[in-house]
Amino acid sequence: MSRIEYISQVVKEHYAFLENERIAEKAGISVHQVRRLATKMGLRKNKEFLSKKREKVKQAQREYYRKRIKPLSPSIEQLSIIYGSLLGDGTLSRGPRSQHYAYKEHFSEKQRAYREWKQEKLSTLGFHITNSNHLYSYSHPLFSELYAYFFPDGVKIIPPKLLAQMTHPLFLATLYLDDGSLILSKRKTPSMLVLHPTIVIYTQCFTHDENEMLKSHINNTFDTNFVVASRPDGHGFILKLNKEHEVQHFLRIIQPVTDDLPSMKYKTCLHERLKLEQRNKTGSNVQVRLTSSERKRNYSEEEINCLLELHQKGMTWSEIATALNRTYWSVIQKAREIHLAQKETP
Repeated sequence: MSRIEYISQVVKEHYAFLENERIAEKAGISVHQVRRLATKMGLRKNKEFLSKKREKVKQAQREYYRKRIKPLSPSIEQLSIIYGSLLGDGTLSRGPRSQHYAYKEHFSEKQRAYREWKQEKLSTLGFHITNSNHLYSYSHPLFSELYAYFFPDGVKIIPPKLLAQMTHPLFLATLYLDDGSLILSKRKTPSMLVLHPTIVIYTQCFTHDENEMLKSHINNTFDTNFVVASRPDGHGFILKLNKEHEVQHFLRIIQPVTDDLPSMKYKTCLHERLKLEQRNKTGSNVQVRLTSSERKRNYSEEEINCLLELHQKGMTWSEIATALNRTYWSVIQKAREIHLAQKETP
């Protein structure tokens, strides 16, 4: 058998199921010559062989990109913001060419400062803001893992297995700032406008059972008293705090977080909301005040003495209220009763 015949036999025998490099080695020719001979003889690679080869290439690419992915180690604070956001405005999505999911949320321009605060807190995890008012992360295995918890069937749920990690005030604050409201209902008299505060977290995208689970978790973790209330849209249920002292307690929990967010005071500061109502009230003789269950709770002699002492030290009524664990308006009323605040205006 001549060398040419030998080469042709090797190519013909192995071309369908063997890599060209191996065939070239067996025949003692170049890969280019192998291809040229195969074309001349009308040879084709086997479909199964090509399928396995493509899978090997994809696997090599996946391994290449896996090695390039930087590990992320989010802190408890960062995870708390992400968890609160995923139960709120955030979602997880994956592009057509992406192997892993990424975080995404859209926001209105009036809430840009709040989203910039989020971006700053999560910047070490690759979060960034686009010109189209989107907060994004880069795709990463971390978010693919979270997708399996929050979107197991492609629909957002409250993941029971992660609730035990949602115990930081940042989680509660983020959930509220994303999807909550401070509502002031009004009761008017000729001389007074009485405002009753309510906290609402709009969780209607979750089922009744999920709302009950989230309510119990938040109440047990933060010593709040949320209730599940009805709503006509979504699954028909939201979370509410209806009593003034419960609202005050809730706002105190998230205050360490919201103190850094002056743009969100319309949601987080009763005094600011009352000032706004005071400016907008009709009639110069109309007094605006907050309803308070604590007004009916008598002051002890020790509390009165403490109030007097703190007032003499020059503390503000707001600071005195915090020290006594009373509302601002309760302290103002008691001060008037004992003739300390006759000339004070709320």
